[in-house]
Amino acid sequence: MTPTTPKTKPILFLVIHKQPRDRILIKINGRGCESNVGRVGGQQLLNLGKGCHTFDNMVHELGHSLGLLHTMKTRSGGFHNWD
Repeated sequence: MTPTTPKTKPILFLVIHKQPRDRILIKINGRGCESNVGRVGGQQLLNLGKGCHTFDNMVHELGHSLGLLHTMKTRSGGFHNWD
């Protein structure tokens, strides 16, 4: 018996509520990439302005809206030994 690698595709799950309490509104507007860090409650704006339309920038700002900080804001001060 040989192991097989399943061919998978990403699946996107959308949960639609008539009145969602919390949501992230993504706008493509003006300049700059910005989002609050962490849950603010209610509608939360994530802006992807001019120059922010790369996959990396989008994931970066979405990470902020989910509560992720930059490593220099952590107790380790951004020091990581990647080797």
